[in-house]
Amino acid sequence: MLEHYVAPPNGSHLVRYQFDQKVTARCHKSLILWVQGLPEQAGRLTEYNLAQADAIGHLRSIFYALSFGACPVSALVGDSRLAQRFIQRMLDISVTPAWNTRAECFKGVLMIEQGCADGPPHLRAALKEMSTGSFQNLYTWYLGVLARGLLARGELKEAKDTIQEALDSAALRKERWCEPELLRIKAEVVAALGHWDDASALFRQSLAVAQEQGALSWELRTATSLARLLRSQGRPADAIACLQPVYDRFTEGFGTADLIAAKQLLDELSDAGRR
Repeated sequence: MLEHYVAPPNGSHLVRYQFDQKVTARCHKSLILWVQGLPEQAGRLTEYNLAQADAIGHLRSIFYALSFGACPVSALVGDSRLAQRFIQRMLDISVTPAWNTRAECFKGVLMIEQGCADGPPHLRAALKEMSTGSFQNLYTWYLGVLARGLLARGELKEAKDTIQEALDSAALRKERWCEPELLRIKAEVVAALGHWDDASALFRQSLAVAQEQGALSWELRTATSLARLLRSQGRPADAIACLQPVYDRFTEGFGTADLIAAKQLLDELSDAGRR
């Protein structure tokens, strides 16, 4: 579509579709690239896409480029500074309550990623507003992030209920793109409740879904979580065998948060094995 679509010179597509079609397509492609394990390409595409939206000068398309490309990708790669810049821009251009709610959702996501205790209530409040309005794209993914934030605060029951709501929402909406991550988060919650066998089974289910989808970035997150569980059980060799092959399939993005965390864990496991 990106190769062959030509926008009408009179701009009628902006009236008919509300957004520039190449801008919306690049947003989806950037998320696909990240999921496939190409975070640097995803980041470059979101920057280019936002520049193209700016060049058009169409406010709705700029909002779309930020909301469905730049903000989620910057959060997924773990670039907090860049995410903050994109979120502030969303707030600056928001002209409706729905737009502002979208920006506040990302603000809550960023707070959770940064370990801020106020992140979960902020995101929960924003999601409550979103659930009664428009622009519910990514809603299921937001629920997963909220569950992670609740888990970090030690609110295990709330985290368990929230991640189940996310999985139910994914099934209802057929929103499978983040299913491996939701299963991983559920496994983390189950492990925190002390059910390690159930957690291990959920991690392996997450890995299977990620592999089926070709979702290398989700696969890395789950392999990292499972490796930590195996290490806690005194099985460092099994932990390395789980994580190393996944890490080795990456060709870029070694400065992103997930790959840094995986490499650090692999180094720790190797050091423990030598000792």
